[in-house]
Amino acid sequence: MEADREWMYEGRIVNGMFSNKWGDKVDEFVAFALRHPECVNGGTAIRCPCTLVKCQNKKFLNVETVKVHLYKNGFVPDYYVWIYHGEKEVHQRCSRSVRVSVSETDQMVSDNMNHTTYHRMVCDAAGPEFNPDEEPNAEARNFYDMIRAGDKPVYEGNSKHTQLSAAVRMLEIKCRHKCSPAWFDDMSNFIQELLPPDNLMPLDFYSTKKLVRGLGLPVQVIHCCVNNCMIYWGDDNDLNSCKKCGHARYKQTVRGSGNRLYIRKLKVPYKKMHYFPITPRLQILYASTATANEMRWHSEHHMEDGKMCQPSDAPAWKHFDGCFPDFSSEVRNVRLGLFADGFQPFGQSGQQYSLWPVVVTPYNLPPDLCMKEEFMFLTVLVPGPTNPKGKIDVFLQPLIAELKSLWDVGVQTYDISKRQNFQMRSARMWTINDFPAYSMMSGWSTAGMLACPHCMEDSDAFRLIKSGKQSWFDNHRKFLPINHPYRRNTKDFIKNRKVTKQFPGVRSGDEILQDLNNRGLRKVMDVDAEVVNAAISKTCGWNKRTIFWDLPYWREHLLRHNLDVMHIEKNVFDNIFNTVFNILGKTKDTYKSRDELNKYCRRPQFAQNLVTSKYPDVPFVLNKSQKKDVLEWVKKLRFPDGYASNLGRCVDANKLKMFGMKSHDCHVFMQRLLPIALREFLPNRIWEPLTEISLFFKQLTSSSLTDEELRNLDEQIPVILCNLEKIFPPSFFDSMEHLPVHLAYEARIAGLVHYRWMYPPERYLRKIKHKIMNKAQVEGSISIGYIMDEAAKFASFYFKEGDPTLPLKEKRNEVYLDDIVDDDMFEIFKPPGKAIGAEGKRYLADNEYTAAHLYILMNCPEVQPFIDVFITEKRRQFPNLNDEVVNVVTEQEFPSWFEKYVHNRMARGRGRGSTLPGRTSFGTGSQASGMPDPGRGSGVDEGPQQTEDVVNVLQQHHQQTSPHHGPGIVMNDRETWEGEEGEDVDVGETSPEHPTDESLPIAQFDPTIDNPTKEFKKAYRWTQTKEAVKRVFYKHAASRYKDTVYEVKDKWLKKKEQDLSVPDHVFQEWRRRWEDPDYSKRCEKQSGNRRSERAGEGSGMSTHTCGSRSMREHERALTLKEGKKPSAPRLFRYTHTKGHDDQTFVDQRSRAANEMLAAATQAYCQSTSGSCDGAIGSSQSSAPPVDTNQIWYEAVDGKEKMPVYGVGSSTSSFYSHRRPDYSAPSSGPFSNLFSTMEDFQDAVRNAIQYQLADTERRMIDYEDDRDELCLRFDWLAKKCQEGGLHFNPDDLPRIVRRNVPATASTPAPAAAPAATASGSAAAADSSTPIPDISPYGPDTSQHHDDDARLDD
Repeated sequence: MEADREWMYEGRIVNGMFSNKWGDKVDEFVAFALRHPECVNGGTAIRCPCTLVKCQNKKFLNVETVKVHLYKNGFVPDYYVWIYHGEKEVHQRCSRSVRVSVSETDQMVSDNMNHTTYHRMVCDAAGPEFNPDEEPNAEARNFYDMIRAGDKPVYEGNSKHTQLSAAVRMLEIKCRHKCSPAWFDDMSNFIQELLPPDNLMPLDFYSTKKLVRGLGLPVQVIHCCVNNCMIYWGDDNDLNSCKKCGHARYKQTVRGSGNRLYIRKLKVPYKKMHYFPITPRLQILYASTATANEMRWHSEHHMEDGKMCQPSDAPAWKHFDGCFPDFSSEVRNVRLGLFADGFQPFGQSGQQYSLWPVVVTPYNLPPDLCMKEEFMFLTVLVPGPTNPKGKIDVFLQPLIAELKSLWDVGVQTYDISKRQNFQMRSARMWTINDFPAYSMMSGWSTAGMLACPHCMEDSDAFRLIKSGKQSWFDNHRKFLPINHPYRRNTKDFIKNRKVTKQFPGVRSGDEILQDLNNRGLRKVMDVDAEVVNAAISKTCGWNKRTIFWDLPYWREHLLRHNLDVMHIEKNVFDNIFNTVFNILGKTKDTYKSRDELNKYCRRPQFAQNLVTSKYPDVPFVLNKSQKKDVLEWVKKLRFPDGYASNLGRCVDANKLKMFGMKSHDCHVFMQRLLPIALREFLPNRIWEPLTEISLFFKQLTSSSLTDEELRNLDEQIPVILCNLEKIFPPSFFDSMEHLPVHLAYEARIAGLVHYRWMYPPERYLRKIKHKIMNKAQVEGSISIGYIMDEAAKFASFYFKEGDPTLPLKEKRNEVYLDDIVDDDMFEIFKPPGKAIGAEGKRYLADNEYTAAHLYILMNCPEVQPFIDVFITEKRRQFPNLNDEVVNVVTEQEFPSWFEKYVHNRMARGRGRGSTLPGRTSFGTGSQASGMPDPGRGSGVDEGPQQTEDVVNVLQQHHQQTSPHHGPGIVMNDRETWEGEEGEDVDVGETSPEHPTDESLPIAQFDPTIDNPTKEFKKAYRWTQTKEAVKRVFYKHAASRYKDTVYEVKDKWLKKKEQDLSVPDHVFQEWRRRWEDPDYSKRCEKQSGNRRSERAGEGSGMSTHTCGSRSMREHERALTLKEGKKPSAPRLFRYTHTKGHDDQTFVDQRSRAANEMLAAATQAYCQSTSGSCDGAIGSSQSSAPPVDTNQIWYEAVDGKEKMPVYGVGSSTSSFYSHRRPDYSAPSSGPFSNLFSTMEDFQDAVRNAIQYQLADTERRMIDYEDDRDELCLRFDWLAKKCQEGGLHFNPDDLPRIVRRNVPATASTPAPAAAPAATASGSAAAADSSTPIPDISPYGPDTSQHHDDDARLDD
């Protein structure tokens, strides 16, 4: 065909005659269109491109009529691109061709039609026969109203929303958030106040519904018999009474009073059902480009590696295609699943009301859309208040009739993705129900000894003698291979019984239909059905002929009704859990089951003791302490967000059971927790079968499975059930414990479980339940809400400009990757998400820190090259290691190896001058600002330069991700601290007596060194820093060390668990002291003193108004406030009175102490013949000055306890004689804390390194504070000397040594103890001498607080 298409608009008429040349071109155009079947409707009809308003590429006509229209009217203007007739190449007037995408073509369609997005929405909802340019009829009036509303802006000047778009957006918001009509009205009124007066925004919910009523899909209201006998539909539509029970159709409503009574003419039925036709709802899926393409996914995808991922991959689907090739040849024909379930709309405590929705869902869609809420369609709403039970077929008649019509004839449907009409047909694949509803839908009774719908009459169930219940015990050996040893076992199953028969297999559809016909079962709609079916059901498991057999293809299905894995798994778990936990009323191990146990099995060890009349314990039941341990573990469990609910809420610690567990809770517990929870408490012969059944359900519910895997499961499940039969009594095995034997077979036939279980339907029913706004009219309320929801859902496809698209639902705690702007962030921190709840801080326990550290390293792509290096090195050293051992070694050793490896590279990089002298940095330019050099790699490849770049990136990331680090602080061994008044203080430098870092041999940092800290300290020491920094660091280090020791002690004394972070020989020494009777007695005494009521019985424990501040801090605050140091009574009154008013004391003890102080002061004044007036703190009195501190000491009996009451941690500030003597021998725990000085040094280094990062974040200059940790070290040095241990202070890291001369800042008083000779000698030899540190300075206000903690 020529590229020049000017002929379309030139030369049609020549000299008043139609041109033959032009006619030949038209024939070529028609032939071109017919060569593209996707643009042909019915084989001979194409879109007419003439200029008539009715045509213009919108209407399909036969080719001859199209030619006539073209000769008569010509082509529509500017139709150079034949996009409606199959053209993919765009020919322009110039002979140049340009390829366009499908999206561009669709945009051209939109432009040519001059339709907005919401115009397209209205036309899609109206269907392919709707022509917006024709004169409207009454039925199409709604659509014309919406088109006009789609052209009008909501107010003048608004270009974003029209009247229609604003209405459907408001409606969608209402439905999505489940808001009431009253909320909608109030919000509409509020919006009216915000908009200009002449706006077109709907005024209320009613006007919005009226505007968008055309978008709603149809619903039919059908009258029913009040006894569920029939529906007034079809041929019975004109009846006024039930043809089976004779009950009237309408209520006799009498109005008026007295003599003016009359019967209301309006007929009100006793009961009515709502039917939502399925055909228009399926057509909608092809009317929108959001879903039209997806409806063909099932035929366009291909299985990978034989893994089933969708029902179309299953044999049942393929078998149906083979039986009906004419149906499968059109891939757009729809396969449906149907599920029905009842619910109580008023809750458990309300009126008894059973409502049964029937829902269908298409299986053509891809896995991410299939079985989703947006594609579930409510079809039948079976009314309450009674359960329809077997009569549910009565209400399914309209649905079955429509399904038959869709199968036999189909319906013409417009596929917008291919822009053509086709005849859509539909077939129902199977039903999805729980086990009771299985009977209602299939006609096979699921109660009694024939409850299994697969075994049917071949069931071996029997009735127990004592309990009278049916048991499926020993009903699974027939599924085993014929030579399996369990078949010949006469001990562990029913005694003296061998099994030789085999399971005959599942019956086909033809066999079942023939059986139904032979027995003469009736459909429930038949007049004599109730009597006939009741008589037949006594001799077999059938109770009716289900209405689904009316579908012509129903017999050909390999699987017609699904066993619900969700409820089966829940019931199996409930039986296991309740029996193992021996839950009263729910356990299967009862007295009756014990009595009848040995009538069926040989288990005499569990029989009743005839002497004591008691039953022995069984090994599959946990004792009280074991149950308590399991429940405490469950209560502390935490799962990822959205993975499971909070199982801790289900724990009843008093009754030692779990309650209120939903189906998904049981699902998670069964598959993930059960093997772990019972591993330590049950023998292996019991734990292993329970683990096997757990793993069976876990693998069965996988998201992809192969036929081989399903065959293995089908072979394993009989063995698993037989192993359970060897453990539990016959009463344990009801029908739910038998049904798992058929689940793997159904998965092999029909495909993956999550397309055939009740989780999606149950969630959908919950949504339907929330639509009940009027409890007096339950069905009508649901119907209205559902129609509005459908309209909003359909409109939401068009909210995005351009082509319709499925609405994007943001999940909880989800953020988008676009929100993450830091490209240098490690990949493991990039996945979208946000914190749950308020932000908080806490210190990780050692095991938590180790687990988090390992997880980050193992899952960070940037670290993977280092992992490869580590594994390669390990395999080189130990060539015979298998993968399992390598994984274990990697988890245990890689974190520490990686740290040493990075430190080694960092040291080598600095040695080559990668940082500026005098002040440490990570580089200049982009690197100094935290940005890595874009020209450098980040892998561990050949050459050292690339490795250093990786380390550099790690350093920069650490600096970026530590917001507490200021510009003057860099986290490495050479650190800087921003000093006061802008000065830079170097807090890390190379030791002058040791070689520089670049001269260090690599072996010093080799990962195989036992204690690399020793090697590291030789090159790097903390020699100079601010005294405030040291003091604060020491204070926090000492506090954390004390807390750590307390936690280790508490963990051992309460749980008898040893903390693995403490060396074993050190821990044994600690343990010896903790278990010493004298130590325990002293601890109990101190604890009793803390809890004692010192002011007398009933006075309560002491309290104060200090808050979280210590007495020392209050003492300093008073000194600054009053200009002098307060006395002990002054400090007492300040911290023990409300509002610090010195009058209103906080408790009885403080009031009593104040009275004793007054009495003691009065007595002192009298004994010295002085006057008490103005004595306290007064310098004008002629009497000798009153020593108020000594009076307070004697008044509160301060000699009894180290911390004097009222002054607490400031005791040593007022009473110097109460200071501890560190030079004297002591029996405190530090005297025997370490067996060697090396252990002490290692412990100190670990504590110091552990505290460093946290201390830097919380540096506060406490000018008056002293260093408790240094006192500990000095005192410990003396104890080591006394014990004969070699101790050289120079061996300690400089970070723990005092560096300020005593004469400069803290001169020692004469009364203070001196340092040991060894310590002084060592200090003299050191390059940086250690001064003779006294515990206290001359100013008593600077003495350390709470000295008694030194011996804790």
